[in-house]
Amino acid sequence: MIYKERIADGFLKSRLVNSGAVLIEGPRGCGKATTASQQSASSIMLTDPNHRAFYVESAKEKPYTLLKGQTPRLVGEWQTIPDLWKDVKASVKRRTCNGNYILTESQDFDVTAPKKANFEGLGRLRMHPMSLYESGESTGAVSLNDMFDNLKASPDGAKSYLTRHDLAFAACRGGWPAAMNLPDGEKLKVAKEYLARACNEDINKPDNVKRSPQLAYDVVQTYSEHLYTKEQTQNILAEVREKSGYMAYITLKLYMEALQNIFVFEEVPAWRPNVHHWSSMRHRPTRCLSDPSLGAAALNLTPDMLASDSSKFSSLFKVMCVRDLRVYAQKYGGMVANYEDRFGVYIDAVVYLPTGFYVLVQFATNEQEIERGAKSMLNEYQHIAKHNASHPQEHFRMPAFMMILTPGDMAYTRPDGIRVVPLGCLKD
Repeated sequence: MIYKERIADGFLKSRLVNSGAVLIEGPRGCGKATTASQQSASSIMLTDPNHRAFYVESAKEKPYTLLKGQTPRLVGEWQTIPDLWKDVKASVKRRTCNGNYILTESQDFDVTAPKKANFEGLGRLRMHPMSLYESGESTGAVSLNDMFDNLKASPDGAKSYLTRHDLAFAACRGGWPAAMNLPDGEKLKVAKEYLARACNEDINKPDNVKRSPQLAYDVVQTYSEHLYTKEQTQNILAEVREKSGYMAYITLKLYMEALQNIFVFEEVPAWRPNVHHWSSMRHRPTRCLSDPSLGAAALNLTPDMLASDSSKFSSLFKVMCVRDLRVYAQKYGGMVANYEDRFGVYIDAVVYLPTGFYVLVQFATNEQEIERGAKSMLNEYQHIAKHNASHPQEHFRMPAFMMILTPGDMAYTRPDGIRVVPLGCLKD
């Protein structure tokens, strides 16, 4: 199989130069091990069913033997061997050079042991399912990072060749590398099989607690009905109870945390600019998945059904936009957040870089949403400008630019300066 280049390739190369070991975390099947193998000199996959028993037995006596091999050495799903992290850390300390190990995991290691502090100083890389540009569907005519580097750069005239149905198909298929080379009919099965395994097996792994597969599925399905909202957990609980019968609040919280630990749920944190009073901002994270295909699978949506349902198409389009922005922002170590306040200002995404630069982004699937999104961004822009005029000693950086992502076919700049860009022509 031909390897499709990932945006994370360059990020991993940089991390290896600067760190003794690099931890790649992200959803199972998003391409972590394949990407890591492009830069590793030897490898061991600890979940290999043909050798798993041998690896476990070896680890009981001499876990460090699993680390022997040419470096960089890839250790796949390393968290499955208890205390292996201690040997990794000790080995890195003994060596004088960087780039010794690449570790991959599909569940958050921080939930099983207090290892986070012990891994300070080592590199971490979050991988996501493939963006539309990585899968070859986005033309890449508009570069997010070029617009950051050159604030006068114009996207005008850039074209996307993806129709609404193409985007619906891409959302249902997802960004899973395993689906890319399959026949169209088979591509849609990958996300369904992924969700089934997540609910039946993976959800039990982070803390070794047995959970009900049906209840896990009901939680994912109910959660998927509220994508890209700040729906309260209490309301989600009421709907789960309608499907499954009585469920305690703490039980739902534990299921949701487990699904987050295996990267099925990947919520968007709240952006908290200091130009607003703390009490005026909505601090709850926004409900989101690691890939839109998981929502489509949970809701039993086909591409035709999704393309004809405006509400669900809008929700899953937003999830797809967030997934792609997370991938594209990695070049400069950027993050994606969401903003809402009690005055009605709502910003779908704020892409912010460690340098302090940031961009306001809205997602819109029709003209009404474009106008509504533009109004919210302009309100926020004016509020920041007013704050800076009133508090010159507390100057807050203005947004580098403002952008609306759409499923349309042509990029243009509005008279108010907001750039309207089709998701199908965006890249890193």
